[in-house]
Formats: sequence, C-alpha cells, structure tokens
Amino acid sequence: MLREDLFERFSEGLSDDVKAALREILFDEPVVDVKNSGKDIVISLSEGPVLERRLILKDSRGLPDEPADVYTFHRGSLSKLGDIYQLAGESEYFDQDETIPIVLYFEKAEFESTVYAVSLDDLYADPLSRLGIFAEAIINKANIDKRYLNERELEQLTLVKDVYCCAGGLSEDFSCNELLKIANDHGCNKISKLLESACLSKDGKERNRILFRLKNELTHPRYEGMLRELTERFESSQLGYESVKGSVICELEMRDKITAQMHELGYSGEFPDFVKLGSIPGIRVPTPQYVICFEKRVAFHVRCRIYGEGSKASLVFYCGTQLLRKNEKIGDIFSCFFTGNGRRYINRINVALPLDDMSCFSNEMLDAIVKIAAKKAELRNLSRSERKLVYGNVNTFGAFLFGLIFGGGLFALLMNLLFLFTAFIVLLFAGNLGEFSVFLSDFPLLGLGAFCWLGFGIPVGIFLAIAAKK
Repeated sequence: MLREDLFERFSEGLSDDVKAALREILFDEPVVDVKNSGKDIVISLSEGPVLERRLILKDSRGLPDEPADVYTFHRGSLSKLGDIYQLAGESEYFDQDETIPIVLYFEKAEFESTVYAVSLDDLYADPLSRLGIFAEAIINKANIDKRYLNERELEQLTLVKDVYCCAGGLSEDFSCNELLKIANDHGCNKISKLLESACLSKDGKERNRILFRLKNELTHPRYEGMLRELTERFESSQLGYESVKGSVICELEMRDKITAQMHELGYSGEFPDFVKLGSIPGIRVPTPQYVICFEKRVAFHVRCRIYGEGSKASLVFYCGTQLLRKNEKIGDIFSCFFTGNGRRYINRINVALPLDDMSCFSNEMLDAIVKIAAKKAELRNLSRSERKLVYGNVNTFGAFLFGLIFGGGLFALLMNLLFLFTAFIVLLFAGNLGEFSVFLSDFPLLGLGAFCWLGFGIPVGIFLAIAAKK
C-alpha cells in the first residue's frame, strides 16, 4: 500500500489542520524543528519571521533525551495502533555522523498558528526593494494558505504581486494594472511608460532590463509621493497583527533617555523620530559619487528602534541627511531613502547595548551611541573610539596588506603577461620570432614585475586601509 493511502487510512479522526500539517511534514517539509514542551512534543514548521505554525502532539513520548541536530520525516510514516498514533521519522547527529530512527507516540494533536505584522522598520534598502521584501512576505503567506491573509491583504494581493515582480521577484502573472493606476494618479509619466513596456514585453531578459531601469528611476525624490502611498497601503494592511518585535524590560527608560539626549544635541521631536535643521559648513564626501560643499540649509533626520527581548537589547538608528533647496519642505526619514539625485543620504548603525543582571543599561554607552547617530546624520567623522564602538576593531593593516599583496600581485602578473604577449606579436610580425628566447633572458621581467607590484599595490593598499578605517 502506498504511503499516501496509509496516511489517509491512519489519519482518520484527526482535525483537518492537524492532517494538513502532518501531510506537509511527511511529504513536503524536508527538515522540521522538534522539541519537548512539558508532556507534549511541539513540531515547528519553518515559515519565516511573520508566520509561525506549530503541530502539538499532546501527552506524547518518543523524542530522544539527547536533542538531535536535524529531525526529518520525509522517509517516515503515520500509523495507528488502537488509540495511539505513531509518527515515524529520523534524527540526525552531525558529530557522530549517525542517523537514528525515532517514533513519536501520541493520542491527540492540535495545530496552532501565529501571524505577525510585516514591518518595514528594519529594512535598509532602496524604496522599491523595501516594498519588494514586504511583498514577498505577504506572497509567502498566500502560497501556504490564503486564510493567513486578512481582508486588506486579500484586496491588495494583485498589487503586492506587481510590486514584488517590479522589485526583482519572479512572477508569471505580472499585470501592473493597479501599479500603473497609482503611477498615473501621481503624474509619474516615465514610470508609467516603463511599466507599460514591462507588461508588453514577452522576453524575460528584456523585461528584467526594463524593471532594472524602473528600480533605479524610483530612487529619485520626485517619486516619493507614489512610493509613500504604496508604503502606507501596505502598512495599513498590517494593523491588528501582533508585532514580531520583542519587548525589552527597560525600553521605556531607554526611550526617555534617548529623547532627552537628542534634544540636548539640538534635535526636536519625540521617540522614535527626531529632526534638526542646520548647515554643512565644510566639505563632505558621503559617497564615492558625490561631494557636498558648504550647504546652508540641511535637515538631519534620526529614527531609533529598540529591538530585543527581556534583558537583551539592540539599538538601530537610521541617520538621514536631506539637502534642502530654497522653499523645499523638510521631509522625514522616509524621504532620505530617495538618494537618486545626490541630495539625500541615509545610513544605518546597529549596536548591541549590554544590560546587567538588573536589566539596567550604561548611560555613558547609550549617550555615546546617540551622539554617533547624530554625527552620522550630520555627515561628521567618527572618532576612533566611536568607530570601535559601532564597527568593532578594524584591521587597517590587514586591509593594506591585502591590497599590496593581492591587488599589486595581480596587476604585476597581468602587466608581465601583456608585455610578453606584445613582444611575441611584434617579433612574430617582424619575422624574428627566434629571438624571443633571447629577449626573455635579457629583459628584466622581475624588475618590471616588482615595479608594477609596488607601484600599484601600495596605492591600492592605502586606499583599502582608508576605506576600512572610514
């Protein structure tokens, strides 16, 4: 009898949710997480950060005392003896290179699921890619079962798929009708033309080239209104879901401290968003493509997020810089993601904040982190101790050696090969190919290699060391 037939026979009496979960474990899911929880055994089906699904085997037994590295059931089966169900599988131990059969015994089973809100807060990318990551999470839920989507998500599913495809995701049902309507409503004619070209294209490579142009075009500030509407639509669909972000014990105290420190540094606003209007008196090089010189009107934005759970805390700061033209309105941190014209910049820093046994944090360290965030927004250089706090110890000498040895060595090798090839061709056309061996013995190839190695490797090493330091 086939496994499918055995499964249908022995799964009678179980709920539809439990049967679906067992079917997935046995026939679809290659690896699952299995743990004891009191008298029960909990099998977690991995679905990412926004959806948790758990199969709970009530009053069960059979899990080995020593936790395995991997549990699999794709070669197992479900059977029943009397009132006892038997779920057969395997436990794998990597260190011993051993696979041991297991059988989990249970009389009843329950299925639980928790859906969390998809958040854009911790996504650090260009505006369309951020929405693409959001859309992927919604599509993954829909692919599992549309019952995990709320009413708003179901209404926006076509739009979500279009955004996912535009952001680089693979999709066969790309229509772009809803996205095209939003672009037209905002007067984004160039975006509309690119969307229409992508929809009409039957060639996958050509469509990808068009969508790549679309993605780059959408980084320009003129499209902020369109992307803001999309972001607000997506975020509104997550209302009512539980946040995946844990709660840090002293979070309220940390918020108050961060707010007070930002106000001392001249910023206005309340946690998590702060803004300061100022100027850049000197020359700054925020990226290799742009140089900022003596800007008189600049908005500095800082958004802070506190992540963690219990006594573990991590601070994430988004630090934005907005160069304002005359009569241009001050935006917010979202505005700084639109970096396409060199007038806006954004950075992110992520720092773990140690908490002691009483779940208290160091005021000095928190003050230093807040000052670093303000400096990043204002495009000011960090001190050595500040760089160490944010980035850890940076091995500038190692970066220099890497540039010297590998960069210089590769350049020297290529130059010697190019020179030898050129000499060979010249002698060949001159009819003196027999003199090539004499040329090799007389010409100082080692000297040329050493000159090229040092002449190119030292500047590259210095450049990499400065880059690592910055």
